[in-house]
Amino acid sequence: MRLVAPGGLILVGEPYWQQPPAPEYLSLLGEPVGVYRDHVENVLFAERKGLVPVYASVSSDDEWADFEWAHWRRHQDATRGADTARAREELERSRRWRDGYLRWGRSTMGFGFYVFRKPLK
Repeated sequence: MRLVAPGGLILVGEPYWQQPPAPEYLSLLGEPVGVYRDHVENVLFAERKGLVPVYASVSSDDEWADFEWAHWRRHQDATRGADTARAREELERSRRWRDGYLRWGRSTMGFGFYVFRKPLK
């Protein structure tokens, strides 16, 4: 907030839980439960920090799928033709992420876009 002038706008992109995550999904993400909030709590969290909500939207299922599959393709491309322990490890990690997205991610996590205004005082 200190980087934004009073009355200025702040755009935040933030993941959110659509439903409570399965323990296996949390294990895969390596994130404790308290890191992400649901969509409503993302807005309320910023309000508690003194920001004024102006607009909120969430990515569609197709947009989220595009993001996740692009992630998978980047890892595929980066490891194509490489036969090293590091490349195999990276590919396996990427497969676990992809499988977690397919199993839990689509129905559990979303991505929100939030616009807030910094108060004049």
